[in-house]
Amino acid sequence: MRGKSDSATRRWIYHVAGEGKKWIGLLTLVRIGQGINTILYAYALKNVVNCATAGQQEGFLYQISIFAAINLWALVLLFFGKYCAEKGSAVLQRKFRMHIFS
Repeated sequence: MRGKSDSATRRWIYHVAGEGKKWIGLLTLVRIGQGINTILYAYALKNVVNCATAGQQEGFLYQISIFAAINLWALVLLFFGKYCAEKGSAVLQRKFRMHIFS
């Protein structure tokens, strides 16, 4: 009997969530992007250190610019992730309150 109740609850939550699913999906994509960005960050830092120890000034400046761009992109992903989390949370809370109290 418990299985039917759980299934009905899941369907209700999925139905009520509505627009919130979009924000949760975007947040998932942002988190994936942040994971990929972390790998790029480590790779760029390794290249900066390699160029610095090899004494390659042109390569070093190029790698520093790439490293700075990756840091800037990480900030953009961080802020957009926070926005998606807050927006998704607000939308879901509003939807659930409307359905519970109506």
